[in-house]
Amino acid sequence: MTLILEKLSRYWQLRFVVVGVGIALIVYAILLPDPENKSRDASIQSVAAAPLRPMAEASLSEAGPKSNEGRDLRAFSSSASMEKKQWTGENREAVSQLQTAVDSAIHAALFVDSSESVRGLRAAADKGDAVAQFLLGHAYEAGLGVPEDMTQTLHWYALAAEARPAGAANPQPAVKDLAQALDAYKKLAELGNEKAELYMGLAYDFGQDVPRNVVEATRWFRKAAAQGSESAANNLGVIYLNGDGVPKDSEESASWFRTAANRGSASAQYSLGRLYYTGEGVARNETEAAAWLQKAAAQGNAPAQKLLSLMYATGRGVEGSAPMAYMWINLASARDGQARNSRDEIEKVMPTDEVAEGQRLTHEWLAQHGGER
Repeated sequence: MTLILEKLSRYWQLRFVVVGVGIALIVYAILLPDPENKSRDASIQSVAAAPLRPMAEASLSEAGPKSNEGRDLRAFSSSASMEKKQWTGENREAVSQLQTAVDSAIHAALFVDSSESVRGLRAAADKGDAVAQFLLGHAYEAGLGVPEDMTQTLHWYALAAEARPAGAANPQPAVKDLAQALDAYKKLAELGNEKAELYMGLAYDFGQDVPRNVVEATRWFRKAAAQGSESAANNLGVIYLNGDGVPKDSEESASWFRTAANRGSASAQYSLGRLYYTGEGVARNETEAAAWLQKAAAQGNAPAQKLLSLMYATGRGVEGSAPMAYMWINLASARDGQARNSRDEIEKVMPTDEVAEGQRLTHEWLAQHGGER
């Protein structure tokens, strides 16, 4: 009798184990994630981790921007909820438009800054300096630091060609050609005049009406930069970054851009921000990039405003915000055609409340910075 009871006991224990295992298998089957869904989730997470990858992260030696075809892209993050939205299908073209505008800024050559020289010429020309009047007329003719304007060109050339009477406040001989004007400015430059040093650097760098000589341009830019010229320091940064006429040196370029940026040059602030964004000549740092781009954008630099728009759209280097992204591309659109196209495409897919907030921020920014679009 005892043996029978022991067998029954072991039988019921075995039944309990089997039933328990069966229940566990059923629960596991119910809760087990679908492999297809799991792979889809992983795909979405990978897109979110690297939204709107800028072309600068790819090889900058490539001829043009890559196609976005076949790639899921993420849109702006709302500043309120910070909830990521996936931009696919009909929205893809809007993101592609924004990316194109930014790619054009990242791949575009950094231009020599002649605005400071033009300001110096104008100040002297307004005081009756015939040499400055002729050179200012030439600047309008060649589009150096100012838009090409034949009316302004003829106006300043005419003033320069008028001989000043001996009894005049600023008696000067008439200036008849560029060679005469450059010779006079070169003499000033050799005496240590900062504005003349800067202009001689520009004359040799642009090579208009004088043989182009980048080594000579660099020499004059260094002299002007040593006396505090922000444009000269920026132009040295451009020369060393391009390696045009001198050995390419990205670190030397970044050093000169930093010097000019600290002196307030919007061009240099943008250039330095771009270097931090791409990691050229400096350790890549998107937060530092955003800080310099903010400074340049505040001065109305359109390339900086475009790149900031992308950074706010993707939350890279800054806290993501759709209205802020819209504000910067909206401001850039006043000066940049590609930015205008991007803004128009983005408006088609952004929620109306976010567009309205972006427009409000635009007006607020313009009021604070004394500008109207």
